[in-house]
Amino acid sequence: MTDQNSPEFSSPPAEKSRLRQAIDMISTLITLSYTIKVFTAKWYMIRNRLQELLSDLTDIHKRGPGGDDMLLSGEVIQAIIDTVSECNQLGKRCIESTYNGKFFMQSDLYKVVCVLDTHIKYLSDIYTVGVCIFVEKPGILDSKDGKKVYVNDLLSRLKIGDAYMKTEALVDLNQVIQEDEQIMDICVKTNGIVSILVSFLDSEVIDIREESAKAVCEISKYDVYRRVLASAGMIPPLIRVLEGGSRVGQKFAARCLVNITEKSNYAWSILAQDGLTVLLKIGRNIDVFGSNLVVLACEVLKNLSGEEEINKCMVEQGALEVFIELAKSKNEVVLLSSIDFLQIMASKDEFNRDLIVKGGIFVLLNVLDPKVFMSSKAGEMAFVAIKALCMESTTTLKIVMDYGFLDHMFHFLRNRFFGVQDLALKALIWLCESETSEQVKEAMGDAGFIPELVKFLDAKSIEFRVLAAKALSSMMSVPKNRKIFMENQENVGLLVKLLEQEEDNSGEDRKFLLSILMSITSTASGRKIVRRSASNKLSCIFTGKWR
Repeated sequence: MTDQNSPEFSSPPAEKSRLRQAIDMISTLITLSYTIKVFTAKWYMIRNRLQELLSDLTDIHKRGPGGDDMLLSGEVIQAIIDTVSECNQLGKRCIESTYNGKFFMQSDLYKVVCVLDTHIKYLSDIYTVGVCIFVEKPGILDSKDGKKVYVNDLLSRLKIGDAYMKTEALVDLNQVIQEDEQIMDICVKTNGIVSILVSFLDSEVIDIREESAKAVCEISKYDVYRRVLASAGMIPPLIRVLEGGSRVGQKFAARCLVNITEKSNYAWSILAQDGLTVLLKIGRNIDVFGSNLVVLACEVLKNLSGEEEINKCMVEQGALEVFIELAKSKNEVVLLSSIDFLQIMASKDEFNRDLIVKGGIFVLLNVLDPKVFMSSKAGEMAFVAIKALCMESTTTLKIVMDYGFLDHMFHFLRNRFFGVQDLALKALIWLCESETSEQVKEAMGDAGFIPELVKFLDAKSIEFRVLAAKALSSMMSVPKNRKIFMENQENVGLLVKLLEQEEDNSGEDRKFLLSILMSITSTASGRKIVRRSASNKLSCIFTGKWR
């Protein structure tokens, strides 16, 4: 709804009534003019102009369906009423012969003619662009020239209309630029439209501000037009809308900033307008701004982080702390966006990584806690971020292990937690390949991972079979784990069975199964157990090695 307290706002029905008043006054004055005998020639000119003005106003009055589509602002109608009143007083003075000299009378009559000419020209300007204001919306297959006429009609309404008309013109513009890319191109290349849209971002009328933000956002989707928008001075008012506009306006402003910063462009322009402070303010006040706007703000910040100096400014202004806090959110979209941001920032330099480890590693680990687990997507992103943070730090890996990371992965494996078994298997492989892998592998064996991994060796999913076989193959380098594996005869039996079934299979899982077999047959006891379970054919393969 339009802000009716705005000075620009005028109620269409009320303006319709005032327009009717003006028409009636002009009709009366025309009748009066026929009774004036003084300076008949001059009054003849006035009467002609009054008749022309009456015709234009009557036409406008008829065109508004039900009085709801006003084309003139209240100020314009009042100016016409004032002129007609003045003309009426002048006519009475001419009839009553109260003028002190013909010169003053002629001067006043000339002034009235000039003012009437001004009103007539103003009304004429409304229709200058091929029946402007009332041009029918063109179809997608219509000619380009026809579309240009329609765009010029929109431009005219945006220039001279009142708040109501401007809003309607913006609604029409948004509709056509979303439906027809050719009209979008015409709009951007039509001198004046982009500048008007940018200026409307600061309008006191909420509807005008929102519709303008929507149009600018739509145009900003196209890389070829972004320079035009920026050159028109779009960024400062966008920041103002983002900070203090309506919820709808803020959404479009944020999306527009996401679009234009896609390639780290205009980063310094946004910083110069204190945009970084506004974006972080949104992140700090999710209860005020809402989760959707926070996610969009995060997207803008991710785009801006490509600039090294701006990255440092973000850290100095507390961006990491803001998004570590947001990573605790129960809103999945906010959670995913904040983790993604933290991962990007951690990849920039060691200083960022250390800050995130210090304040955020426990938050990321908590995302993997089965008691608060949200989704496989959230779990995967948290795992990838943790992995990146631990990649160059055994200290961080120890923190992760001490905080119960293995317990979480064990829960996902044992309970067949839907959608995250592969995540758990990948996590185990990663741990087996870490710098402290021997201690980790032993801890995994003690925690009971071996029987859980064995269950995946004959899974329906090829991916799961390969991951489980690879993890077990790595764990078998620890003597204690080989002993645990062989203590259960069924483990060896399944291994032999799978190898015999896949004898002619050269798949990747077979490679790891053979590696497991080679590990457990590295001892005499292991060879004895395998020989009891293996067929003659399989035994022959290892005859040379077992002797």
